[in-house]
This record gives sequence, structure tokens and C-alpha cells, in this order.
Amino acid sequence: MEKRLAVILLFATILLLAGGAIGNNVEKRSEKSTQIIRISDDQWVKVELKACEKPAKLTSSYQPIVVITSPPDGAVVHERTVVVKGYAQAFTPECKLMYWCWTWECATGSVTNCSYISPPADYVEFRITISGLWLGENVITVTFHDACGMIGSDQITIYYEDIYKPVVKITYPPDGSVFHDPLINVEGYADDDYGIGISVFSWYHAWEGGEEADAWSFETPVL
Repeated sequence: MEKRLAVILLFATILLLAGGAIGNNVEKRSEKSTQIIRISDDQWVKVELKACEKPAKLTSSYQPIVVITSPPDGAVVHERTVVVKGYAQAFTPECKLMYWCWTWECATGSVTNCSYISPPADYVEFRITISGLWLGENVITVTFHDACGMIGSDQITIYYEDIYKPVVKITYPPDGSVFHDPLINVEGYADDDYGIGISVFSWYHAWEGGEEADAWSFETPVL
């Protein structure tokens, strides 16, 4: 009887073997990626072998896209309040953006704020107002979490420079006043709205017979 040749998929052959249709007298012949299996005296089966690829694991390329558009990384600012703008986009519609956080770090500590996105979205634009920047390095990080458990973030470092002098005003006595009493109360104020605060207060008094001065330091700068 003419031998019959059948071509079947590998997984179908495995099912046939598991079902007991092939006895102990099975003969196998391998030819590279092909196996010839005899299942009876007059019946052979040709099996094409194909490698099974493992599903790719989620990597960082699948994370949400987060971009801080302003200010630029490395920017130098001269005011203590900054507005951070940007956007985030989900990698796929199935992995919508669920919640996000922003963190500001400086020499005196850090601040973190998180919010849920309701309803979850594919695309979000954000605007963050941060007040109280400190001298030197200020690091701002924005992070988004999606429904698939992936995390995306962007980070910038900006530098605050205090270039504004404190404002000092003597309100009493008026300039040019004449007194006949040696004891005088001097009144006034000082503020540093654009700076990091006043850390040292000092005064100086000079007259024909001499001079005097004194100073105090504030543990916490006063605005």
C-alpha cells in the first residue's frame, strides 16, 4: 500500500501523541527543522518544527510619555515662583493615565503632591505653580502612572539666583530732623519679597564724638 504523507502543525501532533493514537513502535526521523514520524506500517506523518517565541515583556518603551515643556532644564530664574508646564500621553489606549505626582527638591527639603486623573485619560496637560524656590539647585520631577502598572516621568533642574536687594525704609524720624534729646527711637521696615528673606539685621550710628553699631541674625530668614 502506498505510503501516505500528511503535513500537520506541531501542536496538532503533540495533541495526537497525548491522545494515545501513537503506540510504542513509533519511529522518528529528523531532518533539520522537519521530523518524519511513522505511526503504523503504512502511515507516516511529516511535522514542520517551528520555534515558539516567548511574548515580549513590557519594557520602559511601553511607559507613559511625560514631557516638561517649560521652563527648560538648566534654566536660571530670579523669582521664587515658577510655573512648570508639560504633558503626558499614554502608550496605548488600554493603558490610560490613572494618577500623577510632582516633587520639588531643594537644599531645605522636598515637597510632593499627587492627584488622581478622573476620568482616566490618554492625554493630559499639566501646569504646576511652585513658590518658595531656594538658592541654587531646585529639582522638579513629574511622574505619571497608567492602568497597566507602568510609570513614566520627566525631570528638570532649575537654579534660583537672588539678585534683588532687600527694601529698607526708615519711617521715623524724618531725614534732616533736629533733636535736643540724646535718646532717639528709630523706626522703619525691611522686606525681601523677591529674595529668600532677610537673615541679618544691622545698624550703624556715627556722630562727631564717635560711632557705634550692632547686628542680629535670624535663624529663619524673614521675608
